Amino acid sequence: SSGAEVLFSAPMMAAAVVVNRRHRNRPTNVGASRRKAYEEQDTFWANLEHQAKLKKILRKYDTEKTGYLDRKELGDMLTDLNDGVAPSDEETLWVLRVADSKNQNLDDKIDVSELDAAIEAWNGYQSNATMIADAFRRYDTNRSGKLESEQLKAFLASLNDGVLPTDEEVALIMDKADGQVTDPTGGINQTELLFAMSLWYTHSEEMRGCFGGKKCSVM
Repeated sequence: SSGAEVLFSAPMMAAAVVVNRRHRNRPTNVGASRRKAYEEQDTFWANLEHQAKLKKILRKYDTEKTGYLDRKELGDMLTDLNDGVAPSDEETLWVLRVADSKNQNLDDKIDVSELDAAIEAWNGYQSNATMIADAFRRYDTNRSGKLESEQLKAFLASLNDGVLPTDEEVALIMDKADGQVTDPTGGINQTELLFAMSLWYTHSEEMRGCFGGKKCSVM
């Protein structure tokens, strides 16, 4: 396995070993109150191990020793999470802004309290990377790197059994999704596509699952 895989998985494996050892040393015939106390202990130690893991990750990529990750350092971490393939500047900025908004402190840097959100955002985005690339291959017909109004309309229709959205619906989605994280571009770029889909399918339990790590598909 790669060094990145060890870094991102080993601390939690160690936590599991610690919890298992505790379980082996516990009596099995315990009442509900004592069982609850054991569960609270397990949660405490698991959280402690997880925080230690996040601090270790931050130390690895915080090459300037500032206590946070800037955009370049975040990009280095995302590269390791993506098997050595570097994210685009747009993708790095998107992860930065999504994670940075976790505690409403928009300072364009990632501290340890925002690191979980950065990793989760990137993993969720990567789990749908094939779908996103396929959507742009099919509907970004002028290869502008964004879906403009008519292209977005065709894409949304593909998610709705071929039924076209109204111009008003397209305009509303465009208005809310374009510039969601970065500056507006007059279209929906790749990092904004999942948000545009969530606006279109707010009533659909199936599509909500896309944002919990489930892979989505385009007709």
